[in-house]
Amino acid sequence: MFHHLWARVLQDYNREYIYRSNQAGLQFDIGVSQNDIEFAWKGYTSTLFDFLMQTIESFHSLKKLDLDTLEQMFDDAKLCMIQEMDHIKSSVNKNVPVSLLGNELPTDKSEVVDYSFVQFSSQM
Repeated sequence: MFHHLWARVLQDYNREYIYRSNQAGLQFDIGVSQNDIEFAWKGYTSTLFDFLMQTIESFHSLKKLDLDTLEQMFDDAKLCMIQEMDHIKSSVNKNVPVSLLGNELPTDKSEVVDYSFVQFSSQM
């Protein structure tokens, strides 16, 4: 559960930086499956190495956030995941194909609902 929520928190934490980087022709993506996390950096400029290093640094700076800010980001990511799972469930029932953007979600919604910020922060 940790890696799903961590990836969502990380994406939210870096949203503006990633957006500006995308405007400059650089891309960063996180793919999450049941057993691993995949990171991908793409770009055609000489700044790709700097972009990669700054993104990795942001992974570490996430740990330095005050707990109130981190908890709010966790709550937002958890709510988003629950809503996405509900949407997928209702779409599947209607035979509507759903794209997960390459990410696998947990199959049991209660895993997400029961996962607490205390558990999350202790694993960081």
